[in-house]
Amino acid sequence: MDEAGVFHQIPRIDDSRPAEIFAREVLTMRVGKELLSPEWAERILSWRHTGFNVHSANAHRGKVRKANRVPVLLRMAEEEPAPVPAKGWAEMIRKVYEVDPLVCPRCGSPAVLMAFMSAGE
Repeated sequence: MDEAGVFHQIPRIDDSRPAEIFAREVLTMRVGKELLSPEWAERILSWRHTGFNVHSANAHRGKVRKANRVPVLLRMAEEEPAPVPAKGWAEMIRKVYEVDPLVCPRCGSPAVLMAFMSAGE
């Protein structure tokens, strides 16, 4: 905004480098506190979408406002949904039992996950 109070558009800034720096700093901190292994940190950084973003989470509200739509208000459900198995179950089994549950013990080929079973059902 200039002295007259007029907003001026600036060119789009490439934010990929700040996002990469932010991701590396966060993951380095997690590794330093022994909350994440260095191998997993490198694996996460190699992903196309690491989950790190330097943009504000309010972008969705701005898109809704620009489209002149009414935002959907979320309501609390009276019943809690059924628990969904954690995605890290295979990693936990690898850590505890020192075997990979997603690899065939006979031939070493990747296993195909066919179903989840949970206690109480």
